[in-house]
Amino acid sequence: MFLRSSRRQPNQDKQKHSAKAQPSLRLNNPSGILLKRKNLAKEGRHRLKPRYHLILTWDIRPGQEQKYSEFINNRLAPGLVEIGLPPSDVFYTTYGAAPQIMVILDVPNQATLKKAIHSERFAKLKQALMELIDNYDQRLIEAKTGSYF
Repeated sequence: MFLRSSRRQPNQDKQKHSAKAQPSLRLNNPSGILLKRKNLAKEGRHRLKPRYHLILTWDIRPGQEQKYSEFINNRLAPGLVEIGLPPSDVFYTTYGAAPQIMVILDVPNQATLKKAIHSERFAKLKQALMELIDNYDQRLIEAKTGSYF
């Protein structure tokens, strides 16, 4: 369903088109969408596509689920965002011979990755995570459209 803006005829009454009258919105207005994108870019909220993905995989230690959940929500996820590696996807394996958790982190460039990986904050987060998990692995891949699998 598309809404169209009403058009005025030149000879119509001016009273019908007072300041209170609201024209209909036009949903299929490509220039409105373009303007919105430009505004987001100017405000710094436009998200650039990552060049790489850092894939982290692990298994949660039995009996550590509650501590693990609290750590992930309160420390790890906010910490990764702070150091410049925001999580884009998280997968939980319920059945099969695969790592239980797979986290995909967006990496804009190699300089950001080096800075983040070698930071004291990342080392502390990783050390705390290692107390709650087994079989940790990490790998870097180029960001491409499509599946991770």
